[in-house]
Amino acid sequence: MIAKFVTGILLPALFLSCNSTGIQIETPVSPQAKTKETPPSQTCYRYTVNTDTILLNMTRKGDAVTGTLIYHLDGKDKNTGTLKGLIKDDILLANYSFMSEGIRSVRQVAFKLNGSTAVEGFQETGTTHDTAYFRDINSLEYNNSMVLTAVVCK
Repeated sequence: MIAKFVTGILLPALFLSCNSTGIQIETPVSPQAKTKETPPSQTCYRYTVNTDTILLNMTRKGDAVTGTLIYHLDGKDKNTGTLKGLIKDDILLANYSFMSEGIRSVRQVAFKLNGSTAVEGFQETGTTHDTAYFRDINSLEYNNSMVLTAVVCK
């Protein structure tokens, strides 16, 4: 009977009184809630000379990038597609999946990002499983004749 009194009435009253004197019970916080995630940022670049146009629209979250890329160059087929890649040391390296002449293709692209400009890098490529990859990323050459400049995203 005394045991029922202690466990039924006295223990809950003791816990309530401890809580009312300022003792706080901490609720565990998940690791994701402790770190603030950076919201995605969108940046758009455009190159236009005469009838040639290149549009690069990218959404960046941390080092990861997704977006769209359009090439409309005089004398060549228009390419429109998506890209997915990473930015490291101001270099965007991504796989560009696009349609050209009704055929889906994938090739690696690289852009050097310098503040308000983006310059495409070129290098000899090889092919693996129908995807064109740069043979040596460290030997990319950047074509300063077609500099994309930052524009307001639409």
